[in-house]
Amino acid sequence: MIGGVVAPKINVVKHGFSLRVNRFGGSTVSWGAILANTAPRTDAVDAMVLANFVLPDNTLIGSMTRRLSRIDAGAQAVVGGDLNFRGV
Repeated sequence: MIGGVVAPKINVVKHGFSLRVNRFGGSTVSWGAILANTAPRTDAVDAMVLANFVLPDNTLIGSMTRRLSRIDAGAQAVVGGDLNFRGV
């Protein structure tokens, strides 16, 4: 297509998490990711990131979303958060 807009493509460059057991019960998971917009000329605008926490048997135990207002073309962005669990 001539003159068409190429949609941004977002790749996860790196991701990770850590777990802290809280002194009075439960735990907190801190997570983060580095995202890359590989589109050469198109910014990603109003991107939504969904992080799911899943057990080995595919049971979903938690979810969190984060919104990124913009990831410039060819740039990277960092996203993350904390999620509390009642049990470890």
